[in-house]
Amino acid sequence: MAAKLTKVEFSGWENCLKLQDESLEMIITTDVGPRVISLSAPGGKNMMNVDAATAGKTGGGDWHAYGGHRLWHSPEIMPRTYEPDNIPVEWKEIPNGVALINEPFEGRGIQKEIEITLSGGTATLKHRLTNRSLWPVELAVWALTVMAAGGMEVLPLITPAKSQVSLLPSFPLVMWPYTNFADSRLNFGRKYICLSQDPDCEGPTKLGYFNPFGWAAYVNFDQLFIKRFDADDPANIAKYPDFGCSYETFSNESMVEMETLSQMTVLQPGESAEHTERWNVYAGAARPAPGDEAALDALLSQYI
Repeated sequence: MAAKLTKVEFSGWENCLKLQDESLEMIITTDVGPRVISLSAPGGKNMMNVDAATAGKTGGGDWHAYGGHRLWHSPEIMPRTYEPDNIPVEWKEIPNGVALINEPFEGRGIQKEIEITLSGGTATLKHRLTNRSLWPVELAVWALTVMAAGGMEVLPLITPAKSQVSLLPSFPLVMWPYTNFADSRLNFGRKYICLSQDPDCEGPTKLGYFNPFGWAAYVNFDQLFIKRFDADDPANIAKYPDFGCSYETFSNESMVEMETLSQMTVLQPGESAEHTERWNVYAGAARPAPGDEAALDALLSQYI
């Protein structure tokens, strides 16, 4: 089945686009954005969070979470990172997908583009930031996918052979002032870090690291979402934001964010930076218990 693009209404936004093939379907907003607001296997439940308080809203000068997948820039700085994306985006159909571009807030700042194509069950999202200001800006492209409550995120760790002894560290594990490594949502294993979304656990948690594998996963609603990005050489850790993070995650009582980041770069006025992700969704995936690495291996080895 070739990718099919149709116009639909979703959660109060009247002018959305549904992109689907035999293995994956997503809904993309054009009233605000650029943003993907729904993701699932065909007929499956939306794996993405939709913020009920802002669903269907448009316009205004305040930044809104909305939910779904959005494009930001790191490091997180107020107000530049939080420029609102509340107005309609320009879009055009392209082979197997759609390209979307926004007008920077009040004609200033960073312009955002996402080009989405779908082929053979794999969605490819090319993110582009262009500096439309009058001065150089140093940033990293930051792609955030906000997942629905009740699931579990899986992050891979380096696992050397038992006989291997190294005097040098593998990568940094980065915390924020509100990070608590004793948080019941976090499970640190030998091969994986698991972050379980817990609607009853109030307050945020966040951590980041240099992910040398180029993937992370989320299990929910009997579906497995795998988010892939280009893995980099650990020798380039210093080029990434937030003490060397190519991947970050955040959770609170309503969602989990899966966040990939590019290297930092200085954009002169008119220059652009790009960052690409590849998405797959697989139906029929039972959620393993946090820390059950044998069950995680059995699930993930089918697809990675």
